[in-house]
Amino acid sequence: MQTFARTAEGAPLLENRRAELRRHLARLRVVGEQIRANLKTAQAIGLTIAVARR
Repeated sequence: MQTFARTAEGAPLLENRRAELRRHLARLRVVGEQIRANLKTAQAIGLTIAVARR
């Protein structure tokens, strides 16, 4: 069973909104992969990385 996001009122999201959400999540995955790759490269060349924590 597939679960879709819903509005605050409980109505299912429209297809175009679900597609937009999927695109945003795909971009977020790409950015995360790029950050991990950059950190790995920096560690490989011996740079010290300071990660901001909130």
